[in-house]
Amino acid sequence: MRETTRHQTRGLSDSQAAGPMMPPLSATEILKTPINTKMPTRPPPTRFALIALSVLLCAYVLGCSSNSRGSAAGLILFVPGVAGDGASYRNIVPALRDAGDERTVESFGWGAPSFAFFMNFNNVTIHESAEKKLAARIVDFRTSHPDEPLDIIAHSAGGGVTLGALRKLPEGIHVGRVLLMHPSVSPTYPVTEALRCCDSITLVHSDRDTTFLKWRTSHFGTYDNVKTTAAGNAGFDLSKIDASARGKLLMVRFEDSDRSLGNDGGHFGPLASAYLRKRIMPLFARPTTDASHAR
Repeated sequence: MRETTRHQTRGLSDSQAAGPMMPPLSATEILKTPINTKMPTRPPPTRFALIALSVLLCAYVLGCSSNSRGSAAGLILFVPGVAGDGASYRNIVPALRDAGDERTVESFGWGAPSFAFFMNFNNVTIHESAEKKLAARIVDFRTSHPDEPLDIIAHSAGGGVTLGALRKLPEGIHVGRVLLMHPSVSPTYPVTEALRCCDSITLVHSDRDTTFLKWRTSHFGTYDNVKTTAAGNAGFDLSKIDASARGKLLMVRFEDSDRSLGNDGGHFGPLASAYLRKRIMPLFARPTTDASHAR
């Protein structure tokens, strides 16, 4: 630093290099000088919380894929949350196999890439594109395999993509069972239209999923851009579902006893291996003998 100073002030006298001299302040003037007590501005607390939430989401999600080639006829489409397929979903395929379901599991990619996953939470354009893409995949499989069973598993925002895709299916295109684990749509989402295009929808929800599906959705909006607690926390509002379609909806609520199966009730709780095997797959999986006779 001293070398730089000498180089910059070369050819100047000491007084010139030091700049103009200021007269010393008296004690009275010092006491009258205002003190800057203003603290540096900080981002609002919600910004810090959102950053922490994003880091947590990445830590849980980034990793291996859920794609798995099966030996039985039919297909299971898996629709992950905003950060895409990853390590947090590693227990799904083993739980299916343990239940005797040998169908191929195909992971459906949607939205912005994982490093920009935050764009997938509420972006209407991204959602619309993902729903159309999934609907097209369903139509493609159903057209080429009209008699084979086609079911869907979805988690978090993937539940919104799934419901939106079902609502976009053309007349005559039908899917079987749909499993929604902690979907980030609002409780008043128009589920009736989706129920008409499938055999059943099983909703797994938990009032302990407060960080993602209560705090975040209340502050920044659900998948369908409603600032409220999501259906993955509170369940669907049955008053908004046609009575003729309610029989196709099963809502499985988190119970304290589920903790013994590894489910803590949080956003990734229902993905626990024992919980999937004991509570969920018996409701969803099709053992090979059943799948061969189901559409």
